[in-house]
Amino acid sequence: MLRSDFFSYKTAIILAVLIVSIGVWQYTIYKGIDSATYIGKTYARTDATGLNFAAGSSFTYFYYYLGLYPLAVLDANGLDYSKNGAIKALVGGGVPLALDNSFYILWGEHGKSLLLLLDAAIKNSPEFISVRDINFLFFVLALAALAICSITTKQVALGISLVILVGSNPFLIYELYGRENIFGLGAIVLIAAFSLLMPIIFLAQKPHRFYLYGSAIFLGVMFGFIQHTRSEYTVVILSCLFVYWVTKHFAIREKLTLTALLLVSLYITTAGLEAYFTNKLKTTYTTLSQLGLASQEQIATAGNATYHTFWHPSYIGLSDFDDKYGIQWSDKMAYDKAEKYLMTVNPEKFTTLPNIEMWSVQPEYNAFIRSEIIKLISHDPLWYARIVLKRVGALFGGAAPLGLQIGPHFYKLPFSGWLFFPILAYLIWKKDVNMLTVAIFPLTLSLPIILIHASRGITNMSLYHVFGTAIVINLAVNCLKEKLKT
Repeated sequence: MLRSDFFSYKTAIILAVLIVSIGVWQYTIYKGIDSATYIGKTYARTDATGLNFAAGSSFTYFYYYLGLYPLAVLDANGLDYSKNGAIKALVGGGVPLALDNSFYILWGEHGKSLLLLLDAAIKNSPEFISVRDINFLFFVLALAALAICSITTKQVALGISLVILVGSNPFLIYELYGRENIFGLGAIVLIAAFSLLMPIIFLAQKPHRFYLYGSAIFLGVMFGFIQHTRSEYTVVILSCLFVYWVTKHFAIREKLTLTALLLVSLYITTAGLEAYFTNKLKTTYTTLSQLGLASQEQIATAGNATYHTFWHPSYIGLSDFDDKYGIQWSDKMAYDKAEKYLMTVNPEKFTTLPNIEMWSVQPEYNAFIRSEIIKLISHDPLWYARIVLKRVGALFGGAAPLGLQIGPHFYKLPFSGWLFFPILAYLIWKKDVNMLTVAIFPLTLSLPIILIHASRGITNMSLYHVFGTAIVINLAVNCLKEKLKT
């Protein structure tokens, strides 16, 4: 008993020191890098806007003080950051307001605004909000969870290697700390999910059912929020389901139960947030109309979408390696392609929309773009197959480099993404199911690269090579331990 108590106490001390060390390490990176010159800038995503912080933050003032969303402040100079100040700004005039700003509301994924609202709540004011601060908080929590679960499952070499390599990833550091954006959330979600599932992967005995059920529900809730924040990262849920179904711990009934808990909690969270934002928009529009601050025409053309479109980026993404059919990475190109069809099926609607960008959220437009994608693939499957193969090549040949980040300095390590395949082959040969699961787990994060496009920095968000390297380090450490024993 004494030995057990001492070990538990010692482990708690080690974990506390490790967590503090991770926080300090990441803080020195956060505050130490110069975003203008940091190497990670060369690996940044340029394929999408992401958050559009300037626009998104303009909605936080009234959201925080009065619960009104969406209502943007177009000029924050001279704002009184208080509830009374917000009331005066709303009814007193003099502050330029708008229902949307740079199509931020139109394109949905309002969970981004919850991140900004959270930062305002933590700081007790929306005056100096920064999504980078929230990124730092979530990233440190994810790395800390990884460290804790690595030690409790006796996978120290694997876990600490992952903490160091993920925490040093130049793409992530730039996207999380170097600019006001949310492209680093995919890694945070992946690491958090992997950490929670480590006991299922590695422990000889099945974890307690309270942990199993609680973690499944937590994951569902987390992915529900991600669905409303950056929906492409929801694909990581497939990795979680993969773990449930390959583990030997569970009978079919338990696999089905965990799958159901995860998916039902995902559905409830997603539906709940959708209902929340739908009601929030409706209530805000009604309030503004009653105050005479928004006309019925403005409200009728205001943004109501809760999700980002899928078919539009999928269509223009076909231009990443090929222009055979005249497709370009251009919104205008897609709108021009659809114009004749849209003006035929519903000319009254599409001639009266105040902005062509509103086409992207219309069902007629998305139906046309979807049919165009299907038609092209059906007509020329070899063309599409070549694009997919080139995307695979870009994925494994274009990941962000591995290295060690200390403060503002990045020390690069030699590695090629193609080495992932011999690592995978070795694990298959050794029939190491646990490490195979670890190797496969991060691949889902790369699915958008294969399915949508593989250009403009998106391949850098992959983490398969980080997990592969951590596996090699883990194997080397275990081999060294065996040699020392003999």
